[in-house]
Amino acid sequence: HKLAALGYPVALPEAAPGVAMSRPHIARALVEAGYVTSVHEAFERLIGDDGPAYVHYEKFSVEEGLALLHDSGAVSVWAHPYLFRGGDVEVVLPELLAAGLMGLEVYHPHHSPTQIRKLEQLCKTHNLLMSGGSDYHGPSRRAGASTLNMLNVPLALLSPIAQAATQLKATLPKS
Repeated sequence: HKLAALGYPVALPEAAPGVAMSRPHIARALVEAGYVTSVHEAFERLIGDDGPAYVHYEKFSVEEGLALLHDSGAVSVWAHPYLFRGGDVEVVLPELLAAGLMGLEVYHPHHSPTQIRKLEQLCKTHNLLMSGGSDYHGPSRRAGASTLNMLNVPLALLSPIAQAATQLKATLPKS
């Protein structure tokens, strides 16, 4: 509604069942409508945190967010911790651990080799699951954009995550 009021009406794509529309979907719709030339531009000009079409929403506390994930049977993993703007990894991690964090995204295109080694060590020290990904969000013409599994993340990381998910789901009430 904010975009339309600003003169940028967009049609959102049909979402698969269970998929919530989010800003990246809106950004792609803005590109497809020809209002911007890239997803990055959509965020910079219109829908970023300080943009004119940004919609504020109540954020969960760490405890509430992790509890919601676990109560839904989801394995909680901190995505790309070294890109987090809320504090240093070593300072924030204890709070997340106390709230029930289960893993860290160790392998990410923007993590340096030193950061990766540090995250691997943190996972070993705190018995956390390790995950990784290319941060691929679909085809892009942008230079340097991620490609699917560009990091060749080891498949061996999946089994412990799947086991954790199975254990979590076994603790959920039967509906």
